[in-house]
Amino acid sequence: MLKKILLVILFIFIILAGIATYNTIHDGTTHQTYNLKGEISTLSLVDDASDVQINAGNQNQIQVTKSTGDTIKPVLSHGNLDFTHQNHFDFFKLIRFGSSGSNIIITLTKHELKELYLHNSAGDTTINGINIKSSNMHSSAGDVHILNSRLDHTILKHSAGDLDVDNSTLGADDNFHSSAGDNTFTGSKFQYGYHLKSTAGDNSPSNHSNHFDEEKGTKISSAAGDNTIQ
Repeated sequence: MLKKILLVILFIFIILAGIATYNTIHDGTTHQTYNLKGEISTLSLVDDASDVQINAGNQNQIQVTKSTGDTIKPVLSHGNLDFTHQNHFDFFKLIRFGSSGSNIIITLTKHELKELYLHNSAGDTTINGINIKSSNMHSSAGDVHILNSRLDHTILKHSAGDLDVDNSTLGADDNFHSSAGDNTFTGSKFQYGYHLKSTAGDNSPSNHSNHFDEEKGTKISSAAGDNTIQ
């Protein structure tokens, strides 16, 4: 009997631990702030009307800011959630709809994500100072900026807008698909099978500022537009 009771208690603790490390948030308002402390292994974002930024910083926090740049302070009555008691997130998912006029800003202490899933229907996407082991990103509209980062095993599809890659490393079977807009690379490295497929727009990687090695499987192809390597 005692063993059964202990097993039940153990089962309850396992469930609570799972709830604590796997979080899915559905947000339909602009008045939402998320504070995180610790690490995030897998981050999943679905957003239909905001700019998204993923930055390296001194503390983990997910926060929504107004278009003016003012941070919306946490107000519990507006459904804000504070996870500062949790030191590690195996999985964190944020789904936001009807959020026009605000931005999502994500700051990570570890400067690294094991997995990233991002779907941004409108607005720009910025990744700054983050090493991402595996990611699948889809940007329907808006520009995509990758700064001071390393992306491996990445699938990026952006239907409209420009792609800017600055001081970053791309490779390890990365596949970028650009339907429209220009693709500009500055001070970046391409290696281990990086492939950019561009339907329309210009591609401008420069050998003066980029490490471009076709022997390692780097391919840049464009159905329309110019490819400039100089």
